Amino acid sequence: IANSFYFSVVAQNQCDQSTALITPVRINTAPDVDFSVAYEWCVNEEITPDNNTTPGLSVTANGCVDNNSYTWLVGPPGAECFDGPNPLSCCVLPEIFPNCEGDTVFSTQISEPGEYQIELTGSNSCGTDSMVQPICVVPYPEPAFALEPTIACAPFTVTPDNLSNTLESCGNTEYYWIITDLSKDKKANYGTDYLYINETDSFNVEPEL
Repeated sequence: IANSFYFSVVAQNQCDQSTALITPVRINTAPDVDFSVAYEWCVNEEITPDNNTTPGLSVTANGCVDNNSYTWLVGPPGAECFDGPNPLSCCVLPEIFPNCEGDTVFSTQISEPGEYQIELTGSNSCGTDSMVQPICVVPYPEPAFALEPTIACAPFTVTPDNLSNTLESCGNTEYYWIITDLSKDKKANYGTDYLYINETDSFNVEPEL
């Protein structure tokens, strides 16, 4: 059986030789916790970490047994459930479901955008190991902006005030500004109708024109 050994000692002198034996000596191992998870997820998207843990093994007369227990926790960074005395305090957060689970496989959904952490803890009779990974939950983009002035004498400069719901997102958001000539119902001519200034362009969060 793997991880099973025996110890023996031989004593010998001019009178005789004798052997003492102890068997079996069984060596159990603790789990080596490891999991991977993408960083960015959408609000209410099913978040599915991959558990890559090497399980600890307990050796019995019938072979090696995987008797590990697992606990998944999800919560905001610095939450008491990660380092405080109450590891289950994250389990009552309404924006995360489920946020506490005891199984090899785990998935969850988060209804509020922001930064969160996922922790996996594995344990057996030999010990406990844990790992924490950060994730970012982003909202579905809702572009919005304000523009002032909307009537002025040419030439004039203007900077749109970007009010999109993704400005404070922990994830990556790209913006693309389009200037339309209403009289021709088509995109305005860059260089003759308008110009971006101060090293801004159509991909800036708030370009200057």
